[in-house]
Amino acid sequence: MADKFFKITLAELPVVKEDPNYVHINPDVQMWAMIANEHYFPVAYLPCNGDLIKIEKDKAYVYDGYYYYFRGMVDNNEEAETPGIYYNKMSRTYFVVLCDPDNPAHDIYSVKNNPMQPQLSADAIRKTLEEKGETIYVACHSNSSRSAIPDITKNDGFLKRAAKTVLKEKNIELDNYKSSFGNKNELFNLKQVLRSPDGKMSIMLFERLMEALHLKYTIIIEEVSPEEACGKKIMDPIRISSEDTFEMSSLYPNEVKELPNQNDNTIDTEDEEDEDV
Repeated sequence: MADKFFKITLAELPVVKEDPNYVHINPDVQMWAMIANEHYFPVAYLPCNGDLIKIEKDKAYVYDGYYYYFRGMVDNNEEAETPGIYYNKMSRTYFVVLCDPDNPAHDIYSVKNNPMQPQLSADAIRKTLEEKGETIYVACHSNSSRSAIPDITKNDGFLKRAAKTVLKEKNIELDNYKSSFGNKNELFNLKQVLRSPDGKMSIMLFERLMEALHLKYTIIIEEVSPEEACGKKIMDPIRISSEDTFEMSSLYPNEVKELPNQNDNTIDTEDEEDEDV
């Protein structure tokens, strides 16, 4: 069936008979599924054949042996390519990009490969993934996103340890702050570094995280062993803050020069009159 319609509105979606070996949703027990090894969703049947139901963005819907979840809003159907549910802002209708059974890349969305079950704890999810040899940043839809942040390991550098500590302390789910990052690649790279055992946190990526979460930080530099200092001994700890608006003078490195506040030089284009008119 799915090979005939790759994009179709929910109202036009034909009713299918789900395979009882893989799809059995008990109305009295909320079933969940780990989809594509990264999304953990409660599961429901996808409405079709004109059935009206509110599509919930934090829920996965089963149709013809595959999971579909809400991907976002688009201006036209041609913009949607990844399997999932979309909302066309122009026609004001929901439509679904169906999985292609002949496309192996779509197997990650199949119910057969991602069996549903009653809700698991975050620890159980992590254990299951580890048994599969997967290292995943799990976007759990639970009351605690602290558990979604990987634990600090002996291989983590100090910036990565600081980032993990901040996220756990603030109980933050990074996907809720997508708009605070300059582009989706920054957020993707950050999550990749956090989830990878060998991922190295760069100062640039660390600064973007701090900016996104409206945080400041201070670096303190001091001698490990004052009696065995290299060169001239640092007498007082050197403190560098992300809030500093100073630049070091190349002629006098021990002196600092305050930079003008850039906000003072900002041109308000809305209040400025056009002289050419």
